[in-house]
Amino acid sequence: MIPLISPQNRLYQTFHFIVNLLIVYSAVEVPLRITLPYDVPFWLYILDLVVVGFFAVDIVLEFHLRTMHRGELCADRKIIAENYLKGWFTIDLLATVPFELLASGFFSEGHRALRMFRLMRLSRLLKLTKIHRLSRNWHVNRILHQSIARLVFFGFWITLISHWLACGWIMLGGSDESRSFTTQYLDAIYWTVTTLTTVGYGDVTPDTPMQKIYTMFLMFFGVAIYGYVIGNISSLLADTDTAKNNYVQKIEELNAFFEDKMIPYELQERIRDYYNHIWQSRLGRDESNILSEMPSSLRTDVTLFLNRDIIQKVPMFKMAGEALIRDLASHLEPAVYMPGDMIIRKGTIADRMFFVSKGHAELLSEDGEVLATFTDGSYFGEMALVLERPRAANIRACDYCDVYFLRKVTFDRLLKMYPDFLEQMNQTMHKRQSDEIGQAINKSMETD
Repeated sequence: MIPLISPQNRLYQTFHFIVNLLIVYSAVEVPLRITLPYDVPFWLYILDLVVVGFFAVDIVLEFHLRTMHRGELCADRKIIAENYLKGWFTIDLLATVPFELLASGFFSEGHRALRMFRLMRLSRLLKLTKIHRLSRNWHVNRILHQSIARLVFFGFWITLISHWLACGWIMLGGSDESRSFTTQYLDAIYWTVTTLTTVGYGDVTPDTPMQKIYTMFLMFFGVAIYGYVIGNISSLLADTDTAKNNYVQKIEELNAFFEDKMIPYELQERIRDYYNHIWQSRLGRDESNILSEMPSSLRTDVTLFLNRDIIQKVPMFKMAGEALIRDLASHLEPAVYMPGDMIIRKGTIADRMFFVSKGHAELLSEDGEVLATFTDGSYFGEMALVLERPRAANIRACDYCDVYFLRKVTFDRLLKMYPDFLEQMNQTMHKRQSDEIGQAINKSMETD
């Protein structure tokens, strides 16, 4: 039995991408073959069989694809099958039936039109290219990407529709049948483009009543497209400036604040550098605000995804259960340190530990010598969660350093919720202290 497939499975996504390409191929080739009854070469016949084969395999996979049911991915095969049979199955089946093989001969004239059923799969492609699905299917996660993607898919659909309209013009006798198939299609697509853009030159004109009605329909359609394009371009330009305008407004507010409070020039430059870094690295977004607006369950899942690995690197947390790890992740707070900032100063009271998300930090000796370097995924200051004693060393940010920190008061509160972990941790810390004392005694004996 085929195991259930996750929609996020890389192999499935690759297969589905190929299926979508074959859908597009069918949408272009099927109307062309109907309007221009050219002889089908053998390689094109083989390609048709490949299309049918991929569509058939896709139907089989759909019966094993985990889908959303009542807000979560469903693992019940019966429910998956029922949802598919009530939904896309009929369309997929009609698009997969090889009508051309059911006719006498490879492609009899009476069965060419039946291949139009294959275009029914375009409804799936239309669903896939809806803008609210872009972020899920193509990871649209940057500002402007949705607007640009909207225009790209709009251009795709207009190109495809223009192709269909050109084929319709050929079927209405708008092209000279005595000319070659290539020339007929070029004349038809030329007429379609000039009519849709409302700049028709009059060198190709409708003659029959049906051609005139068809032309008027295209003119109205072209006007609607023109308005849609202008509206989307305006929206795109507005989206382009949104983040930048927010950044410029923030800088103006800072300048007014500097002037009002007479902030020293050196401090002004450091503040401006900080906001420039936030703009360049994050397009001005505030991670704390983004996370705070999410429901607690989603916020926990996001922070767990970002920080699970570095949390589990800490020795004292390796024995922690999944529930405690989730609670720890949900209480991590983000912070940014600029180059040269002291993240930890020797002698200060230890009240938090740090996890480096991005950047570099250095452990410094009393004379400024670099003793160790902390990079992405590193952690330091973990003893602050257990022992109330001053910091033993300085740690300085080498460049812009994005970190998460866990407060001791938060950790103490979590320990009360997980007494088993507290007992295990106390045993571990007691053993660690005993080892440190033993090492100190051995070292003093060797000195004596």
